Formats: sequence, structure tokens, C-alpha cells
Amino acid sequence: MQRGARIADPGGSGATHARALLDAVELVDLDRELLEDAVSYSSASVRSLDAIHLATAVRVGVRRMLVYDRRLAEAAEAAGIEVLQPGL
Repeated sequence: MQRGARIADPGGSGATHARALLDAVELVDLDRELLEDAVSYSSASVRSLDAIHLATAVRVGVRRMLVYDRRLAEAAEAAGIEVLQPGL
């Protein structure tokens, strides 16, 4: 993200802004409980990494989720999360 910001805005404040955004990101440990939660979201249409993404979102209590995958969007909506889908 920082590299992209530097390329898009050389000499500007893009890299500083990107760093501030990254500092606000909450990291969630991938533990057995989270993997077990993800199993409940996985299906023939929701792939395993998407299920982990969704289980993580549910764990931290997100209200909205930005997605670019129709299947993940449907699963997130079913989990009660408002979905933002640019371009879909």
C-alpha cells in the first residue's frame, strides 16, 4: 500500500497517509476457534479463504464489508453485514 502511494504521489503525503491507515488496521490472530468459525461459512460457493475473511469480520464485529466477489458478498449479507461492492 505504501509503495503504491509513493508511486501515485511521488514527493507528496500519500505514503504518510497510507502509513496512518495501516496503523489503524486491527490484526486478528488466526487460531483454531476462528478456523472452526470459518467452516460454518464455507460451502460450495464460498471458498476457504473467503470464509476465513468473513469469520474474521464477524469476530471483530464489522458492520460493513468491502468485497469484490459476489459469493462472498452474499455470504456476508447472510451474516448480517452490510456489503459495499464497487463495480459489481
